[in-house]
Amino acid sequence: MANFCTKCGAELNDEAVVCPSCGTAVKGIKQKMNSGSYFDGGVLGWIGHSILFVLLCLIPFVGIAFAICNMGKWIASHTYVDGRRLKFVGSASSLIGSVIIWEILTIITLTIYGWWVPVKICKWVASNLTFAD
Repeated sequence: MANFCTKCGAELNDEAVVCPSCGTAVKGIKQKMNSGSYFDGGVLGWIGHSILFVLLCLIPFVGIAFAICNMGKWIASHTYVDGRRLKFVGSASSLIGSVIIWEILTIITLTIYGWWVPVKICKWVASNLTFAD
């Protein structure tokens, strides 16, 4: 008996964990993954959130904090670690102060400090991850 994606209707093979057409997780994915770690987001979601990220970044200071939080929530909501979904609990209001300091330091140091900012963002995002259940 053939399996079909519940979202787009594409035919799935018996070993499918995500739909190859739309990226939707196949029902019963936890059993198939044997409590493994995986990401079940799709390309359309990634494109949409990336466009929103760029648009939000056009708003100085505040926009960047909202962009980071929005992307963090999307990535976490599609990430499983040992079969458990992640949840992003950070808020833009808790990040805005740091973003302002990072941007000022980057300007003062003629962009040199900018090399440290991505690492600081990754540390902040990681400190705001938990399990959804």
